[in-house]
Amino acid sequence: MTVINGHINLVKASDQSKTNDNTLGDDDDLKFAVLNGETWLVEIVGFVNVASADPDFQFALNGPAATDIRFCLRICDVTGVVGNSPGDIKTAWEDELDINYTGATDDEFVARGVFTASADGTFALRWAQEKSEADATTVKRGSSLRAWRLG
Repeated sequence: MTVINGHINLVKASDQSKTNDNTLGDDDDLKFAVLNGETWLVEIVGFVNVASADPDFQFALNGPAATDIRFCLRICDVTGVVGNSPGDIKTAWEDELDINYTGATDDEFVARGVFTASADGTFALRWAQEKSEADATTVKRGSSLRAWRLG
């Protein structure tokens, strides 16, 4: 990863799938190092595939311990998503968000957030199945994370 003038651009080169796993964990590619006191604006564009209605998808934006992250989510393609409509915007404060599906689907989401790191460490997209299931949940190749250091 290279930081150029305070800007980071990361793109997943290959799909990453999880089965029988509902514990949030860092994405293999969409993460970067931060230093104590740095303030960052981040944008994640995620392409997700769920193989059936059961696994669903949960995610969180995660920074070093005690780092508060304010973010919002826009679900771009909500065909078959329970309790959402096109263009829904959700907000969270130090929380995970779940996307619940009625069946197998491909979906896109955009999450934007801002945070000031409380310690040196790693900022990452964390994700998992919402329900542990043998059917795969996949974050697809081409998903990306862009970040701008504000201070």
